[in-house]
Amino acid sequence: MATWELSTAYKKSSIERQIWTNGDKVIYREEGYRWGTFTIESDTMPITHEELVENDEYEVGYVDDDKYWEMVDLIDGCWADTEKGRNCTDEDLEKFDEAWEENYYEGVEELGWSCDDTEYYLTGPLILVNKDTGQEFSGLVDPATVVHKLEFPEEKVEETKTEVKLDPNAPWPWGPELANTVETAKWPFDRPNEGPKEEVEEVEAVEGFTDLTDWHSAEHYYPTNPGRYQVNSYNSDKWPFPTFAEWNGKKWSDDKVISWRGLASDPGVK
Repeated sequence: MATWELSTAYKKSSIERQIWTNGDKVIYREEGYRWGTFTIESDTMPITHEELVENDEYEVGYVDDDKYWEMVDLIDGCWADTEKGRNCTDEDLEKFDEAWEENYYEGVEELGWSCDDTEYYLTGPLILVNKDTGQEFSGLVDPATVVHKLEFPEEKVEETKTEVKLDPNAPWPWGPELANTVETAKWPFDRPNEGPKEEVEEVEAVEGFTDLTDWHSAEHYYPTNPGRYQVNSYNSDKWPFPTFAEWNGKKWSDDKVISWRGLASDPGVK
């Protein structure tokens, strides 16, 4: 007759359930353990494969009339809980818990409680080992039945560099029908040859002198001399044409000036 050993695949899956009675009152006390091991003598496999794989609570008790599991060990208790049974009141349960905390079995026995039965349960998956042959039966899912994600090596794509040559005579971005168009303005910064007459004159007035000051913040710096200055303003809608404002020595004619610049030298001095 072979010896079979039963244990859990995962920790915290072994349960001891005690049934305590006091007259017609019943209290259930459960203790959970990290690991539990049981053995049985049998000529045949004492548990089915389905029971190894799927079960909420497998009761480790009698297999048949003359065969039953014997506890080898319960290791490392990690939780405990009590529950009211038949005819038990909240006060009965509270006194039971207090007595157990103070003196365990002896404490509750002094109150008249006695442990009439103890049951053991294992939650799956479970591991069964034939101690005579070493053969192991696992309730863990058979790896052969697991659908694995197939991973393929990444295809390396060589980066091709194409040398781009620009044709300065190409008609881009116009089509062939405009290929002979003569460009008359350099957008957006060279002098424009179109627009209202006064704007063209103002641009020419500034561009006639290349010796200009840097841009100054209108919030921190004021011009030394009253006059007309080129400005950047929140009120300006003439871009890309320059905007001008008058400085009278105290304030700007445009109340939204952000920055300004002027001539760096006296235009009357040659």
